Amino acid sequence: MRFEIKASPRGGLKVIPLIPSHQICRIEGYNGVGKSTAIRILQLCVGDQPFADSERLWRTFREKIGRVRVRVSGLEGAGEIT
Repeated sequence: MRFEIKASPRGGLKVIPLIPSHQICRIEGYNGVGKSTAIRILQLCVGDQPFADSERLWRTFREKIGRVRVRVSGLEGAGEIT
């Protein structure tokens, strides 16, 4: 599966735009490039709430992330979803 994330975050928040198609992968990179933000977006896409313990963090995330579009391609039997 390949994950493409289109977002226009504000206030210094960053999001990596692509997680390439690999069987198993580890996302590595410098601090502040948007790795954790991308993972939190994917958690939300599958119905998890990574901010369940903190209303303040959830509010801040929503305010800073803005609109997000996630496209997943390479799905077995489904092609792609957005």
